Amino acid sequence: MPDLKALVVDDDDLIRSNVAEVLSNEGWDVTEAESAERALELLRGDAWSLVFCDVKLSGNNDYEGYDVLRSFNEEQPEAQIVLMTGHGSAVGALDAVSSGAYDYLMKPFEISDVKRISQAVRGGIEKRARHSNTGELPSPSVYTSDIDLVGVSAAFVEVMKLVGRVASTNLPVLITGESGTGKEIVARAIHRRSARRSWPSIAAPCRLN
Repeated sequence: MPDLKALVVDDDDLIRSNVAEVLSNEGWDVTEAESAERALELLRGDAWSLVFCDVKLSGNNDYEGYDVLRSFNEEQPEAQIVLMTGHGSAVGALDAVSSGAYDYLMKPFEISDVKRISQAVRGGIEKRARHSNTGELPSPSVYTSDIDLVGVSAAFVEVMKLVGRVASTNLPVLITGESGTGKEIVARAIHRRSARRSWPSIAAPCRLN
């Protein structure tokens, strides 16, 4: 069974210690970092399975959580990164998941959210260990926001995280909703983040009788 190493990155001492305590109780070997610079130092010094990282971080440079995410994607693509933010939005959730984040938590979040993620990631690690899957995983592509959506509700954030996850698959996607709710915008967002993004996207209005 691989070592369960977790890194918690946040310049807020209370949040950092609370998340670290939950993960420690869940069986993780936890290390804390107060800045992106320190997180990047630790990245190159050990192998990590799970990282909770705040999006906005104070420090001597302009590094932020997305820089930590990109660095882990490039150097340790098997690590699962969870971005945390107190200034989140639905578009932020979409960008985070599309950029390779495992999840995106808006502060204040529940301790149960940390436990849920911990247990899911640990379950995935144990499953890979049982199947002895040692193949190299591809590094996720990094995206920036390309859609104009405004929303911070929990339901909307969950929808955008789902959009980010399904875009990288070949699954057929059915988008339903009343007229004017943004179905075509969501469809374009999926297309732009899919393997078919170089192909044309065609909107075909139709009416069901």
